[in-house]
Amino acid sequence: MRHGPVRLGRLGRSIPSASKKVLTENLRKLESAGLISRTDLGGQIRHVEYDLVEPVKLGTYQLLDSLAQWQTVYETVLPTQHDKGGEIP
Repeated sequence: MRHGPVRLGRLGRSIPSASKKVLTENLRKLESAGLISRTDLGGQIRHVEYDLVEPVKLGTYQLLDSLAQWQTVYETVLPTQHDKGGEIP
């Protein structure tokens, strides 16, 4: 969902260990909690898309950006400190 709306089938393929029932139940809970939105696209064959709501998208992006910055800063420091028996900052 990071790159936009995702259909239920694609979500199911990305999490093969989750049954369709369990996936649907959890998506409904996330929708009820206001974390994702559900759009019924209608048509002869029912198409439903799920997406993160905007505040969650923004928070997720900020979190991932912070983790990437942390990795960049510490990717060379951590192995060096660990090898020397020093404390990790």
